[in-house]
Amino acid sequence: MNENQTEGPAEQTIRGVLVTVTHQVRDVEIPTADTLSGLYEVIGAEMVEKVSLPCDPALDMWCDEEGLLAWPAFRNPVAEYIASYWFTHPTDDQAIALDPEDLPIYVGDVVFLGSRSGEIADVPEGFASVRQAAEVIAASLRGEIRTAS
Repeated sequence: MNENQTEGPAEQTIRGVLVTVTHQVRDVEIPTADTLSGLYEVIGAEMVEKVSLPCDPALDMWCDEEGLLAWPAFRNPVAEYIASYWFTHPTDDQAIALDPEDLPIYVGDVVFLGSRSGEIADVPEGFASVRQAAEVIAASLRGEIRTAS
């Protein structure tokens, strides 16, 4: 493809961030032509659920709708950290008071995507700082970071 050509609709993708139960955080691309099937494949689920994060309307988390029914059900502590951050750190003056014990449990791999005017979009640039923190937590859970004792 030369610099004057553009991607056709079937080639366009939406960029997101996958967070796995094995504590991996990585970029993913999902085809815009069939976003739902792309989410099923990336997450490894037959049904997905959109979790709107109230402190940032430009960010959604997509997870396995039936994850808690799986056996064994593997919690995703990195996704839980990211979701709890967005539930408890408002991006505007609206304060949300949540007890950490009241935060939801997430099971299985999840994908973070953007939301723009009700449509799925690329993950927002503002997610970068939270992603960096999530990568540190993931590395710690994988045993790659040890604390001094």
